[in-house]
Amino acid sequence: MPYLMPQSFSEKVKQNVNSNINGEVSFAQMKLSFFEHFPTLTLSLYQVSLKGSAPFASDTLLKADELALGINLKSLISNEVIVNRIYLDSGQISVKVDSLGRANYNVLKDSKSSSSGSGQSSSLKIEDISITRSNLSYEDKSLPMVIKAKGLSYSGKGDLSKKIFDLTSRAEIENFDFIYDSIPYSAGRKVKADLITRINTSSLQLSFIKNNLRINQVPLNFAGRFEFLANGYDLDFKLESRNADLGSLITTLPPQYLEYFKNFDVEGKSTFELGLKGRYVAESNQFPSLNLTGRIDDGSFRHQQSPVPLDNISVRIKGAIPNMDIEKAILDLDTLSFNVAGGSLAGSLHTRGLTNPFINANLQTRLDLAKVNKALNIQKISTRGLLNLSLSASGHLRHELRKTGRGKVDTILKSIPQFELNTNLANGYFKYLPMPGNIDYIDLSFRASCPDSNYKNLVLDLKKIDSRWLNNYLNGYIKLEHSPSLTVDTRINGFVDLASIHKIYPIPGLTMKGALKMDIRSKGSLAIKQRKYPTTNASISLKDGFIKTSKSPYPISKIEVNSVFYNKNSAAKDFRLVIAPLSFNFVSQPFVLRANLADLNNLAYRISSRGTLDIGKLYSVFASNDYNVQGLVRTDLELAGRQKDANSGNYKKLFNQGTFRIRDLALSSELLPKPFKVNKGIFSFSNDRINFHAFKASYGQSKIALEGNVSNIIDYFTTYRGVLRGNFKLKSDLIVADEFRTVTEIPTGSNTAATKPGVIIIPTNINLHFTGAAKEVNYGGMKFNKMLGTLSIKNGQLDLQDLSTTFIGTPVKMTAAYKSFSPKTAYFQYAINAKDFDIQKAYKSSAVFRELASSAAHVRGTVSLDYKLSGRLNGNMEPVYPSIKGDGLISVKNVKLKGFKLFNAVSKKTGHKDLQDPKMSQINIRSSIANNIISIERTRLKIAGFRPRIEGQVSFDGDLNLQFRLGLPPFGILGIPIQVRGSQENPKLKIGRAKEEDKLQDKEDEAEEVVMKTQNL
Repeated sequence: MPYLMPQSFSEKVKQNVNSNINGEVSFAQMKLSFFEHFPTLTLSLYQVSLKGSAPFASDTLLKADELALGINLKSLISNEVIVNRIYLDSGQISVKVDSLGRANYNVLKDSKSSSSGSGQSSSLKIEDISITRSNLSYEDKSLPMVIKAKGLSYSGKGDLSKKIFDLTSRAEIENFDFIYDSIPYSAGRKVKADLITRINTSSLQLSFIKNNLRINQVPLNFAGRFEFLANGYDLDFKLESRNADLGSLITTLPPQYLEYFKNFDVEGKSTFELGLKGRYVAESNQFPSLNLTGRIDDGSFRHQQSPVPLDNISVRIKGAIPNMDIEKAILDLDTLSFNVAGGSLAGSLHTRGLTNPFINANLQTRLDLAKVNKALNIQKISTRGLLNLSLSASGHLRHELRKTGRGKVDTILKSIPQFELNTNLANGYFKYLPMPGNIDYIDLSFRASCPDSNYKNLVLDLKKIDSRWLNNYLNGYIKLEHSPSLTVDTRINGFVDLASIHKIYPIPGLTMKGALKMDIRSKGSLAIKQRKYPTTNASISLKDGFIKTSKSPYPISKIEVNSVFYNKNSAAKDFRLVIAPLSFNFVSQPFVLRANLADLNNLAYRISSRGTLDIGKLYSVFASNDYNVQGLVRTDLELAGRQKDANSGNYKKLFNQGTFRIRDLALSSELLPKPFKVNKGIFSFSNDRINFHAFKASYGQSKIALEGNVSNIIDYFTTYRGVLRGNFKLKSDLIVADEFRTVTEIPTGSNTAATKPGVIIIPTNINLHFTGAAKEVNYGGMKFNKMLGTLSIKNGQLDLQDLSTTFIGTPVKMTAAYKSFSPKTAYFQYAINAKDFDIQKAYKSSAVFRELASSAAHVRGTVSLDYKLSGRLNGNMEPVYPSIKGDGLISVKNVKLKGFKLFNAVSKKTGHKDLQDPKMSQINIRSSIANNIISIERTRLKIAGFRPRIEGQVSFDGDLNLQFRLGLPPFGILGIPIQVRGSQENPKLKIGRAKEEDKLQDKEDEAEEVVMKTQNL
């Protein structure tokens, strides 16, 4: 048939194959011949292409110059044609698995769905598979892993028609690449393999019985099991090599390391074993466990141009990654040791975990760095010196990640291992060969230790540093110890030509010049709160300084620093700091600062500053992603006086004069939800006062203008107890209070991706008073117009007094107090008096009103309110209902209820239709709030001749416990007692009186201690 009707037969074959697979097969030509693979009769398909299964239906799974099927000659005279050989030549096999574990090789359809007819005319009983001159690629994004095999030749023999059969295989690969997580671990390796694989077609299980491999010259033995699951794999692999030549093993290293070893003579024996066991199911996060053991005996590295070997290398290592969870990784480096020209290194390392690991380490070294340099043939660095180092460490390294700003994550150190480190370097020398300079001499002795897991008990003791390079020198010692306060013992003397640093080692992106001199001597305790300072005599100077970074095109030039700091003894009164001057040029503008500070008990200061700074351009020189600053600052200041004179109001002895001008200043920060902008600001200094003139600023949509002053600035900026005082007149067209919220911290281990708003934080060291007017204030979805009043901030508390405004067209008077205790908790007191406001307007305009009075959705009319509330706010500035306490009066006037379920239920229960959707007028409802319960005092109503009376409880959760008495006409003397239970949405009525046990359950605030702290609010 193929000879008589080639085109028609080809189309029939394509149709038959495509009806039985999920992919798509195409080929250019078909041929039946004895001669292509003599003496086998073969059906050859040329220019074959097979598309993969979904989701890779448009990608090619297999492409080959020839795919041939060998036919059993004896089967030609029977009813069944048997295909027993497959030949693939010049093929490109591309296997792909996506991140969800879906593969492109699932092309065979279910036999039940693809079978047709009652008999078979052909079958596959493969006994021989041959692949020549082909390439294979396997890309699995769920791992992520890539395998590439170029120049693949393969022959496999076995009866593939049986349910269980042994497949004997021989394979050669000219170039084998293995890439994991974008890192190449093998590239261009030659692979040879003799394999016997037992295949169970019923369970789709592969058992690797005999598998002798050779990668380059390294013999490997591979055994294990591989089973296909419905949605993954079940693995049990073991790869081992015993007593292999160490030099041959190095040839199998990842390519990034091979270049270094190509000129080394390597000796020694190595043994390793790699195991992978478990299920891999991507969609349910099941992963196998990885185990590794290895050792090196009698190892030696000798560079071909070096007479000094690195010998007696010994390594013993074990590692494991349970369930491929790197956080549970285990490493046991029991032994790492070598000798080099009489020197030695010996150590061990044991770790458990990754992010917060347990560490046990020991290291002892005694090395001649020059001989190590020769032995390892380090190309770009030349070193000399005798290095002695000892390290012992044991314990957990723990830290927490906290989100403290909008997307900002801080690392909080919790504990460190107990450790002891001693290092000595004698007659050291360093030269980075591409650079012209070198460090001629280094001599140092350093000790660091921590006796326990508390990092605050860390001791750093640089016993000696003596270094010289070019015309520079640095010598002295530094010791810092916390016992129990921080003690300092330091003596540093040095001269550094900053330009010479680049001659020693390049610092990308940074250019520096200038002559830096330092002479620092300090000894004693540092305890700022106790006003104890070490005895100090220090001077630092810089001449002709210059700094330029790659982050900015603007250099800072002509930098001059001349500073002296000394303290004759530990007394604060002997403190003195002199800066005379700090000056520089930036974008053609000079800036000069001079300062003289003395006596921390009664700070005497003399400060002057003149110049213009482009803050945005200056900040770009040292740009940080956490902040963004723009704007111009101009200073012309003379400040002089003593702290006590400023505090006591003896301003005649002060001389604080000058101006500080800001224009177009903008600050964006991780800590500020929105950018803060100062369009214009002129500040004049008058003794202890800063006067604000024409200050206009905006924050988000909020816009303010200020006139006023702040005082006590000397005490505020120089002591942690100083309080900033001020009086201002504020005007604003719009204030959006919600924009001033902080950001709460996210607990460690939280999977929350986005940060949450926090309460408004009020600083404790400011005492400010504002009188002002705002045309509009928005808060919590409520809009207040024409707001007038006074605002005071004192001791971390905000007070609103005599505040008058209009809300939904109604005059409102309010007083309020507010205090924050943490980024998540605040306390408030609030009193409101409002007359005749429209209930529907209030319900639609205020989310808070809807929360407190959800039943008002269908109420029409006007209400007056005289109420006091207090309670706690959570991190979203929302009331915590169990914490709210309050009482007051609600006066109802001309109210029409509609759909009010309580009255409708009473109407239905009693059969009186006049009680459904009633009208009410001139009703005073007194109530109190505590522990999540609103208690309503006895309230008398008049509805269409009836005299209802209501009292009882309503919870913020919507539960009801009300006693309803329906007084019957004409005078209500006779009445029907009705008990109302259930919820506001589903009230349940029962004839009779309420009982004591029917009271609603109180719900106390979980943070009661916060309320206790606010008794004096």
